[in-house]
Formats: sequence, C-alpha cells, structure tokens
Amino acid sequence: MSTTPGTEAEDPSSGNRRRRLVILMVVALVAGIALAAAGWYYLYGGTAPDAPSIDNALQQLLPSEPPE
Repeated sequence: MSTTPGTEAEDPSSGNRRRRLVILMVVALVAGIALAAAGWYYLYGGTAPDAPSIDNALQQLLPSEPPE
C-alpha cells in the first residue's frame, strides 16, 4: 500500500480542523470589514449640519434684552 510521503502519522481529522480554521478566518475577515465599513459610515458618512448664517451668529452673540 502506498501513501503520500509525510502523511503516514497525520491525523485524519486534521483536514477538517484546517478547513474549519480557514472558514473561521474568512468569517472573521468579513466581519472585520463590515465593522470597519459601519464605523467609517458612522464617523464620515452622515450629512453635515447647515452652517450658521451671519444673522444667526449675531443673534447668539448679541444680548436679547437692551441694557438698563
């Protein structure tokens, strides 16, 4: 009976273990990319608020009641 050199003492379930590890790494990579995309959208993807006009800025700076 001939076997592939170097595989005589290898565990038959090591292929399943290796396959699960690769699948886990791919799932972790996809989850990381999705999390990074969600974070990017949260930080940079929204619309900016309108800039205040000169009138709005003056209303904030000037007192609302005349001095006594």
